[in-house]
Amino acid sequence: MERAHAVVVHYEPRVREELSNALRETCEVVAEAGSGEDAIAWIRETEAELAIVSADLERGGGMSLTRAVRQLMPMTHIILLTAEKNDSQLFEAIRYGASAYLAEDTPREELIDIVSRVAAGEYVIDDNILGNPRLASQVLDAFRELSRAEQGEGALFAPLSPREIEVLEHAAHGSSNKVIARKMGISDQTVKNHLTSIMRKLAVNDRTQAVVYALKHGWIRMRDV
Repeated sequence: MERAHAVVVHYEPRVREELSNALRETCEVVAEAGSGEDAIAWIRETEAELAIVSADLERGGGMSLTRAVRQLMPMTHIILLTAEKNDSQLFEAIRYGASAYLAEDTPREELIDIVSRVAAGEYVIDDNILGNPRLASQVLDAFRELSRAEQGEGALFAPLSPREIEVLEHAAHGSSNKVIARKMGISDQTVKNHLTSIMRKLAVNDRTQAVVYALKHGWIRMRDV
């Protein structure tokens, strides 16, 4: 199986070298860059599937780079590394489409595992969100506000049925399939079928991506829990 191509982006040459050496265990590092501009050029030239990016590039460059890559090269997955994790930066990482958000001092084995999972198409940023109900609520509420600010209050088209919208609203609060089924008076299998249909329609890999997508577009809203 062909190894994923990766570009490492960090403002410190020493850290770039350390990251590259670690990542070579699971992917092919095709370039290193110290700025967002150089990173864009390398990602375009190499058509890299992965970019491991410092969120702390000068003047918010890590987030700007994430946004630009997701717009220009949507098949490239972004893994953001930060010197100090915080909720505000996590919101931005999710908003701009990062697949993972990690501390720079993440242990080597864990980093390699997460890079491998992202290369396989997983949205590992889930682990930052739904494992913490308080943070999940903050993130999802923040997306609702972003949706209002960016797209206004008018009715928006959604390619989902009313029943699928209802399933997503329950999923937005972290309810399991079994709990959703009980609340809606349907079977567990019907919930699974709805979620499969939703993910296919939205071209996403999991329920968290579907929830975030729907909130960004104003199709669902957080209710009091």
